[in-house]
Amino acid sequence: MDIILSKKELRKEVKSLKLQITSKQKLVSSAIIFEKIENIEIFQKAKTILLYWSLDDEVATHNHVKKWSTQKKVLLPVIDKDELVIREFTDEGLMKESLRFGIKEPIGENFVQLEQIDLVVVPGIAFDKNNNRLGRGKGYYDKLLPKLISAYKIGVCYRLQLLEEIPFDEKDVKMDFVVTD
Repeated sequence: MDIILSKKELRKEVKSLKLQITSKQKLVSSAIIFEKIENIEIFQKAKTILLYWSLDDEVATHNHVKKWSTQKKVLLPVIDKDELVIREFTDEGLMKESLRFGIKEPIGENFVQLEQIDLVVVPGIAFDKNNNRLGRGKGYYDKLLPKLISAYKIGVCYRLQLLEEIPFDEKDVKMDFVVTD
């Protein structure tokens, strides 16, 4: 129970810290983060990447989803009840706004060849130096990531979201690597 309370408090603390970052700073930092990812050999070799369509308080992905989709198969998560399903991004015009979080999600068939996913770029509220991730608390990614056995998992966050240590439990999925600005 203590871990849940401390996770909740940490989410609240990081949320207030992120309010100090301007929109311009977010875009600059996001560009730095994705430039670093583009220079990683795993990214360069990857054919199929699971990204995410960012919310305002997350590392911005919209430009990179569009850019990378011209070179690789880019997939995005879609909320379906209490879990994530995956669909291919082909064009922003072929997305609809989710009723749950107001996130744009691709329409179309679910992508089920999970073994084809080479790389996953994962948002989080906070990460630590041991590659642990603190999400929003719904467990969406913690249910999805164990199914992506062959995928390399990269967490992305602004520098202020990378902490020495965060609370984690057996359900939390560790990242292979965390990239920050």
